[in-house]
Amino acid sequence: MELINKIIVSYLTDGISNTKDNKVFFANLLVQIKKESNKDIGTMGVTIKNSQLYLYYNEDWINEILKNEGLAKVKGVIEHELLHLVFNHIKRGDIFKRRHDIYNIACDLAINQLIGKDKLPKACLFPDMSELKKYNLEPEKNAEHYYKKLIEKADKVKLNILDNHNGWGEIKENDKTASELVKSAIKTAYDQSKKSQGHLSGALEEYIKELFTPPTINWKTLLRQYIAYSIKYGHKRSWKKPNRRFSDRSDIKGHTPNRTAKILLAIDTSGSVSDKDFQDFLAEVKGIMVSQKCDIDMIQCDSDIVDKGRLRKSQKLNVKFKGRGGTSFKPVFDYLQKRPDYDMLIYFTDLYCDFKDCHTYKNVIWVLTRQANTNEKPPFGKVVQIND
Repeated sequence: MELINKIIVSYLTDGISNTKDNKVFFANLLVQIKKESNKDIGTMGVTIKNSQLYLYYNEDWINEILKNEGLAKVKGVIEHELLHLVFNHIKRGDIFKRRHDIYNIACDLAINQLIGKDKLPKACLFPDMSELKKYNLEPEKNAEHYYKKLIEKADKVKLNILDNHNGWGEIKENDKTASELVKSAIKTAYDQSKKSQGHLSGALEEYIKELFTPPTINWKTLLRQYIAYSIKYGHKRSWKKPNRRFSDRSDIKGHTPNRTAKILLAIDTSGSVSDKDFQDFLAEVKGIMVSQKCDIDMIQCDSDIVDKGRLRKSQKLNVKFKGRGGTSFKPVFDYLQKRPDYDMLIYFTDLYCDFKDCHTYKNVIWVLTRQANTNEKPPFGKVVQIND
């Protein structure tokens, strides 16, 4: 423990004296993490255990890096681990069901470029290294981009990563607890960095700002656009328009466009969503129904579908919400898959759930509550948020 403490003290001191790079932010993030020596960890790794962030390290490995490559390279690996937390790599692989070995490589490729070759040990992965040239990896991309590239030739990918990711799959905390724990630590470090006039690199600051800034898009405008895009075009007979084929016959009806959209509206009724959020959301939907020609079926779902029915234009807003249990998105997508007549899905939720086995080719709008988990993003569809 003494060795890692000396390195951390050196790191913190460096952060205080040098505000022109990311060190102030990393120093403030580092002090919130419990450090623990572990001989079973080959190198170094981060994880979450008992609602606490942990940095595990192998002291023998640290001594070897110190001896062969110097203190700056050890600090670089610490930054590498902290970036895994910032970008939520420890949970995203499970949330999006990634193949772990390939996703680990993709994550390392993404964050190593934010640190730089001169600050990391020689064994670290970069897109331009000779072993990776055959995959045509572009620089300065995120982990998802590299994963998609590598998974295409997964059987040929044989690379070793520097740090240890084994603890990622052993995290017992649920997605909500883990995400909020990491997000809270990031916000504290970011705020402290700003108070100390610390500097963040452009890519890192952009990501952190996005993490805490809800979307500003007008979701009602987006919904109108989606309805226009998803709408079914048909025709109906009407006296209002002459029949083109028999223009001289006033006794034969013509055809007018019949445009309707059938929408499935899913309401997340888990215990973390408030009644006020529900009422605000329904008020917005009612406004859409008045201005757009569409049929809306509403289902309520927590961990299972608990209610379903047609939402009428004349219906009052005092809908009784049911459920209030856990959360699962899967029942809604199973329901949608069996009903191809729906044009699109609107899912109102706080996003405290994973997307396991959720698939659809339909247009999807995720409408988030004000206190939604913006640390996670669905793998498909548009994400918007109701704001005051």
